[in-house]
Amino acid sequence: APTLGTPDIFHTCGSGPGGVPDNFAGTQNPNSGGGYAGVYVYVVNSGYREYLQAPLLEVLEANTYYLLSFYISKAEFGCASQLVGAYVSEDAPHHSFSTHLDVTPQLETNQGWLTESEGWIYVSGCFLAEGGEQFITLGNFHSNSETPVEDPCFSNLSYYYIDDVVLEGING
Repeated sequence: APTLGTPDIFHTCGSGPGGVPDNFAGTQNPNSGGGYAGVYVYVVNSGYREYLQAPLLEVLEANTYYLLSFYISKAEFGCASQLVGAYVSEDAPHHSFSTHLDVTPQLETNQGWLTESEGWIYVSGCFLAEGGEQFITLGNFHSNSETPVEDPCFSNLSYYYIDDVVLEGING
């Protein structure tokens, strides 16, 4: 996690709050495999955010197009949002608070309200690498005032599961 936020990992080997399919955020089967992650993308009045961050297996090459994709599913509690994205960078972004990272993601959802909570929503897009990128960060990169959430939002938060993140070069 690049901030003080604490993303969650859920797996079939787990039980209780970290189990699959039942966990503290609801009930969801993995899109594939035995697990998935989860992050808060919006919490009213606090700006609290959680992000997933990992090193890439290979450093990206300059002037090469890459296809980035992942699946998301809204937890059963919380409101739908419209913003979940991915940022690929040379250095791992870091913030000593739990608020949003002020970076521009290469990929962001553009599918309206992300309401699917029984299945998974496929998110994908292409981008041109600058070269040297070696980290990926997923979450919501916008402040609360820039983050639309469905109205009414009685729970005052938005939480999403994330699964099957793939980044691959596109040949010629």
